[in-house]
Amino acid sequence: MLDTPAELIGSLIVWLTIGFAMWKGGRPERVAALGMLLAWLGTVVLQNRSNWIDPQYGIMAVDGALLVVLLWVALRTSRRWALFATAVHLLGLGAHISMALDLRIESFAYLTTLAIWTYGVLLALFLGTLLEAMPERLRLRASGATG
Repeated sequence: MLDTPAELIGSLIVWLTIGFAMWKGGRPERVAALGMLLAWLGTVVLQNRSNWIDPQYGIMAVDGALLVVLLWVALRTSRRWALFATAVHLLGLGAHISMALDLRIESFAYLTTLAIWTYGVLLALFLGTLLEAMPERLRLRASGATG
């Protein structure tokens, strides 16, 4: 998982985003960050590194569990970032399903798609945490409320 510069940089982005959410986020951001941390660890453990041609069923299961966590956060809170993160993560799960249904999809395209959607979820979490960490006056101004 940490064999190439891209994997190292990607892992650093994951850890920095999760750390920021745990440090500055509210409860929804921390729940999502914990879910993402567990998903990252699950991916490391369950990915099939000896076969990059076939679908990664272990990662698909982990991503399915993370979807449940993100959906729970989106439905139980008023955080807009959680809706976006859930939708983007669902697209990533769609990449798993597409690969499982049509093995003609090239593994490089499959894995690249998974990475791109992962960065979308991380971006949503980062921006949501940033907004949550803003002082109340700045947050009201950013949302268009007057005060």
